Amino acid sequence: VQTQGRWLEKRRLVRDANGEQVISEVSVTLAPEEAVAVGDQLSLDGVAYLTVIAVSADRDLAGGLILKRAYL
Repeated sequence: VQTQGRWLEKRRLVRDANGEQVISEVSVTLAPEEAVAVGDQLSLDGVAYLTVIAVSADRDLAGGLILKRAYL
């Protein structure tokens, strides 16, 4: 599936699905309706495939989903 998002190459420390601290090399900001889960693979311009190691969601004050971030 093809989608649009913001690809940011920046190292950061995140927690994976097991609660372990791991280093993320890339974060991708996606629209809230985009389906993304740990283990999915994302690519930039069809070149580099990376596996999602963590996903976070930002919410507004009413609890509505604003955006999703996938960490690779």
